[in-house]
Amino acid sequence: MTYRLTTLGGLSLAAADGLVPGAAPSSAAQRRRCLALLALTAADRQSGVTAERVIGILWPECDTDHAVNNLKQTKHTLRDALGQDLFIVTGTSMRLNEAVLTADQWLHFEKLGLPCGLNAGFCCEQTA
Repeated sequence: MTYRLTTLGGLSLAAADGLVPGAAPSSAAQRRRCLALLALTAADRQSGVTAERVIGILWPECDTDHAVNNLKQTKHTLRDALGQDLFIVTGTSMRLNEAVLTADQWLHFEKLGLPCGLNAGFCCEQTA
């Protein structure tokens, strides 16, 4: 089964057939953390995002041990709901497996012919 992450104009997750995944997180806080991790990971489609970056954004108030544990629990919850192959980990970064999940922002940037990712950057000419 494939899933679609909506990040433009709202944040939501649905199966390709339009239904919400069955093994969804139980609490509202847990759902927000899961969606935030998916959105953050989707934002850097090509190179992925490091655990340090995720922790710094999602759990800046936590000490390292608690933040790492929060990340592990959130990834575990998402893998239980969406499949064990949801994340592709290479070296120190992780990215989403596009065979499992697609994001609307990827399609939007592709239609515009722009790179998609936090590190893609944009080149703007300066006018005098």
